[in-house]
Amino acid sequence: MRRGVYLTEDFFWMKRSGFILFFFSAVFAAFAQTNAEISTTREMSLPDCIQEALAHNLGLQIERYNPQISLYSLHSAYGGYDPVLSLSGQRSGSDTGPGSHTDGNSLSSSLGGLLPWGMTYGLGAKAMARPRRQTCSTPPAVRFN
Repeated sequence: MRRGVYLTEDFFWMKRSGFILFFFSAVFAAFAQTNAEISTTREMSLPDCIQEALAHNLGLQIERYNPQISLYSLHSAYGGYDPVLSLSGQRSGSDTGPGSHTDGNSLSSSLGGLLPWGMTYGLGAKAMARPRRQTCSTPPAVRFN
């Protein structure tokens, strides 16, 4: 018989804790559904609505870059007509034998390119120093007496 009394008291506490749990769940759900701020509405005219729609239209924002992209493409197409400057220099030297040495220097430059109507142009210059031959004689032996 004692056993039935314990079951009844346990059932009473379970029923009571279930009711308390349900109550707090309902209260939290009610608070979760209410907005903390009351949103205000603003009146807009038709031109304001159109302006807002155009400002937030992603397709139009992308299309705004097309003229700039076309300008970059045009500049890159004209890049083939840019002039080309070329500079080069060379130094040479050789030993032709004991005590003999030859040096030579040269410098060249050119400027050329393509014109939009198909013609090419070029301007070049070359400077060369004559090979110089140096002969070195061995110094005489020095004797100390």
